[in-house]
Formats: sequence, structure tokens, C-alpha cells
Amino acid sequence: DELLNSYFDTYKELNNKDMNREFRLKTPWKYNVSLGYTVGQNLAIGAEYEYEDYSTMKFKYSSNDGGGDMEFENAEVKNCLKGEHTFRIGAEYKVIPEFAFRLGYNYSSAVFRDEAVKYIPSNSLITDTDFSNKRSQSNYTLGIGYRGKMFYADLAYQLSTYKENFYPFYNEFELTQGEWTMVTPPATKVTNTRSQVLLTVGMRF
Repeated sequence: DELLNSYFDTYKELNNKDMNREFRLKTPWKYNVSLGYTVGQNLAIGAEYEYEDYSTMKFKYSSNDGGGDMEFENAEVKNCLKGEHTFRIGAEYKVIPEFAFRLGYNYSSAVFRDEAVKYIPSNSLITDTDFSNKRSQSNYTLGIGYRGKMFYADLAYQLSTYKENFYPFYNEFELTQGEWTMVTPPATKVTNTRSQVLLTVGMRF
């Protein structure tokens, strides 16, 4: 038998132009509750809670393509993503009216579901199979600020840490004892940390 190889050159068919895909994205609602309290004239404390359900995101085709729902993409969003809970708390203490010390903590829960995978259709152009599911993240901040009549400056140190589950690839479903089961390699647990020193200076006119 003769082996026939065929291919479709999209770049040539598009007159040497890149392929573009237009779509519309409806982002989820974001709900926020915050409160603050001042102790005397030197200490201020604040707390905040935020919720955003990423599983409610919706993709739609552009008006040129009919404007209908992108059913496969929307189903994958619902299967792989979930609501994110974010907590923030901070305090500022003014040593003198011009100088203040600041402390802050920020926690964000995982957005990916535990069973979320990177699914690559057989006709996809994507060749990288690895993916990571980010878990919760914590940010710690320590800073000092100066506020003058015209000049102001802020110096802050921030430590960010989060965990993720790394997978080299995703296997298709296979039939085992009459039931379809998903076979995926065990996750590699990864912890990421990042330290930053941030300096902001400015003048008021």
C-alpha cells in the first residue's frame, strides 16, 4: 500500500496572513465586602472579602460567526473552574503624621478544580502537553511610607507563595472493568515563592 501524506497550509490560504479567531468573553460578577476601623489617630485597620465565580464565564462567537455560544469552551470552563475566595487584611500605624508603617496579608483560594486537566483535541495545533493547576496563594507585605506636602514615597517588601499541581500530560479515558476511567500521571507538588522590593516615589503639584 502506498502511504499518502497530505497537509493544509493555512498561512498560504490566508494570503500570507496570521490566523485570527474573534470571540466575545463575558467575565464573572465580582462581589466585595470591606470594613475599616480607626483606633485613635494613629492606627487604622482594614479587612476585605471578595468572591468571583470563574465557572460562570461565557464565551460567544463574534457577530461575524453568528454570535452563538461556544458550547465546548463553556462546558470546559464549567468543568475546570470554580469560585475564588479572597481575604485581605491590613494595618497602618502612623509614628508621626508624615511616616507610617504598614502590614498586610492576602489569601486567594484555588480557581481550578482538583480534576481539571488540559485537554488537547486530536486536531489541535498545540504541541505542549504539560499543565499546572494552581492552588491557593498567600501574599505578605511589610512597608513604610512618607507623605509630605509635595513629595511622597513608599517602600515595601512582598513575599508571595503558592502551590501548584504539575502534570506532564493528560491521558484519554480508558475502559477498565466495564467503566471509563481517566488515566493521568500523579501530580508533582510544586511550591513557588517570590520576593519583591517595591519603591514608589512621586510629587504633587
